[in-house]
Amino acid sequence: MNILFICSGNICRSPAAKALLQNHLPRSAGDKVKVDSAGTLGIEGQPAPDALITLFAEKEIGLFQHRSKGVTDELVEAADLVLGMAPEHLKYLMNQFPGIEKKLDLLGHYGRPEPYARKHIIQDPYGGSIQEYKQAVDRIEQEVARITPILLKQRSD
Repeated sequence: MNILFICSGNICRSPAAKALLQNHLPRSAGDKVKVDSAGTLGIEGQPAPDALITLFAEKEIGLFQHRSKGVTDELVEAADLVLGMAPEHLKYLMNQFPGIEKKLDLLGHYGRPEPYARKHIIQDPYGGSIQEYKQAVDRIEQEVARITPILLKQRSD
C-alpha cells in the first residue's frame, strides 16, 4: 500500500504526517506500506521549519533531512491513497489529476462515516508560533493514530 500526504508547500503538515505515520506503523508493516508527501505549490528543496524539527526531535523523530517537493503524476499514480490536509488540496488534485477521486480524502476525514466538515481541516502552522506548530503536530498525530489501524486492516484484506 502506498500512501501520499498532501499539503500546500510540503514544508509542515504533509511531512509531519509522513514522519508520524512511519513512526506509528509496526515494524511488521515494513516494505508493505510506503509513505510519501508532497505539496500543491510545487516548492522544491525547502527544509522543514526549525520549530517543527524541534518538536519532532522531542519525539525522537528526525525531520531535519526533509526537503519539500511538488506533487507529480508519478507520485499520484503510485499512490493507493492520497490524503490532503484541507479541501483546497483535494480540489487542486482533482483538477490536476482527473480520475483521482476514488483514492482521495482528507486526513481528518478518512475512515469517518460523517460528511466533510470544517473540523476535518488541519490548519497550516507555517510562520506561526511554536504553539501553533505544536497544535498542528498534535492534531496530525491524533489523526495518524486513528487511521493507522484502518490502514493496516485494509493492507491485510
